[in-house]
Amino acid sequence: MNNTFNKTLIAAALTLPALALAQDRIINFAPAKALNSAPAEQFAMPIAQVIDSRTDGVWTVEKDLAKWTFTLQVKGAKSVAFHAPEVNLPEGTVLTANGVGHGSNRITRSGMWSHTLAGDTLALQALVPLADYKDFVLVVKEVQAGFRESLMTIQKKDIVTAKAEKGIEDIHNPDCFKDNAIIQKQSRAVTKLHVRNAFACTGTVMNNSRQDGRLLILTAAHCGFSDSRTNAETEEDQQELAENATSVEAAFHRVVTCGDNTQFNAQTGRPDEGFHALGGVHRAGYRDIWLLEMEGEIQPHRPDMFGYDGPEHPHLFFAGVDAVLDATAGVPHHTPASELFSVTHARGQRQRIALFDPIVVYPIYDGAQTWEGQTVPGYEGTQAAGSSGSSLVDQKNRVSGVASRGNDEQTNFEQLAVAWNRTAANEDVARWLFPDAVPGKAPLTLAAYDPPAACGTAVNGGGDHGRAVAQSSQVRHAMRSGMDGGLCTRRNPGRHAIPLEMRHCRRRS
Repeated sequence: MNNTFNKTLIAAALTLPALALAQDRIINFAPAKALNSAPAEQFAMPIAQVIDSRTDGVWTVEKDLAKWTFTLQVKGAKSVAFHAPEVNLPEGTVLTANGVGHGSNRITRSGMWSHTLAGDTLALQALVPLADYKDFVLVVKEVQAGFRESLMTIQKKDIVTAKAEKGIEDIHNPDCFKDNAIIQKQSRAVTKLHVRNAFACTGTVMNNSRQDGRLLILTAAHCGFSDSRTNAETEEDQQELAENATSVEAAFHRVVTCGDNTQFNAQTGRPDEGFHALGGVHRAGYRDIWLLEMEGEIQPHRPDMFGYDGPEHPHLFFAGVDAVLDATAGVPHHTPASELFSVTHARGQRQRIALFDPIVVYPIYDGAQTWEGQTVPGYEGTQAAGSSGSSLVDQKNRVSGVASRGNDEQTNFEQLAVAWNRTAANEDVARWLFPDAVPGKAPLTLAAYDPPAACGTAVNGGGDHGRAVAQSSQVRHAMRSGMDGGLCTRRNPGRHAIPLEMRHCRRRS
C-alpha cells in the first residue's frame, strides 16, 4: 500500500464514529395476538422500526475496511425480515443479515427487501471499503416479525416443528402425474408468492398474444393489500397494489418428488433457494383479480442447495385465457367439473392439485358472479391458506377464474371475465395479455404457450430503475424477427434477458 493511500485510510478511520447512538435494540412482540387477528395467509406482522446506519450501530476499522454492525432482537418472533427504502452499497460492500448476503439483487424500485430469516434476532453487518464508508447508507423503516410457522417457508431440517404441516400425499402431488401433460404443464406455470415479507399466495404465469415470455403473473388482488380488503375498486386500492407489487418475490415450480411425502420435504424453504424473481410492477387489478409483471431477473437455484440435481434454470409454461363471462347456473362454460382443476401452494408449502365437484355459478353481492367449487373428498386442505390467487384451469390449460375466498371444503373463484375489456386501463387485464388489440375489444380466449425446452430467451417488460432491466434495442429486434415470437433467436442476449429453457393467500370465510 503506498503512503498516499495509507494516509487517506488513516484520515478516513479518524472520522469514524467510535460509538453511534445504539448498537443493540430489543423490542417485544406477541405472536399469539398476531395469530388471532391476522388473515390466514399472513405469516409475519409489519412493525415500524427505524434503523439508520448513519446514526445507529457501531463502526470499527478492520485493515482497509470499515465495519458497521447493529443488532435488533424482536422477542417472541419466529422469524425476522426487513424493508429498507433507502439503501446505497458502494462498490465492494458486503452486507449481511444473520450471515446471509444481501446485495443489489435484493433491491427493487421500493428499496431492499430482505430474506426471511429464522429466529428472533436481526444481526446486520456491513464491510465497506474504508475510503467509501460515508457513502454506505442503509435505512430500515420496517421489520416483519414472523408468527405463523407453517407459512413462513424458512424451515430448515433442524427447526421444523410439530406446527409444520404433514407431507404431501401422492394424489395431491403434481410430480406423481408425469403421464398427464396437462397437469405437468400447469405445474410449471404455478408460482409461490411472498408479498411484503408477510403474506403467502399462489400465482400463475400467463401467456400473452405476442408470446414474448414476459413474466406476467395472475393472482388475487387481496394478496396485494396490507389489511382486510378483498377487492380493488378505488384509486387508493390501485395505488397500494402498485406499491406492494415492488415487494413481491415469486418462487417457481416448487414440487415434491413423488413418493417423498415427509413433513420436511413438504416445506418449500426460503424463496431464494430455488428459481425465483424479486420485484414486480402492478399492471391491472379489479375486484379480486390482480395482474403484475416481475421485472427482476429469474435467479437460478443456489449452488449450495443440498441434494439438488435438476436443471440450472426453470422451463416455464405460460397459461392460456378463458375470459367468457358465465352468469347462468351450471358448471363453468358447460365444462364438466371433472375436467377442471387447480394447482396451489396451500399452507405456503410445495404444490398440490385441487379438485372440485360440483362447480356452480354463485352470486355473491352487487350482482357479481363467482364460481363456487366444492372440494372433492380426499382433497380437503389443497385450497387452504396460501392458495388464494391460484387459477381454475381447464384441459387446455386456460385460466378462467382466480381463487378468492373459501375454506378447506369450498372455494370461490372470481371470474377472470370481470377484469376483462374494462374501460379503465389499470383495471383491464386484457390490455396486457392482448397488447396489440383495440382497448375494450380483446378476444375472450387465448391459447397457452409451452416454449421449447432447449432454446429461447425472453425479456421482462419492467422499468428503468437502478438494476437496468429495460429491454435493449438489440434484444427487442431479435424478439421481433425470430421464430416463435423471437424465443429461439438468441442464446446469449445479455443481462436483460431471461433464458426460458433454463428459465394464495386465503381470505378464509
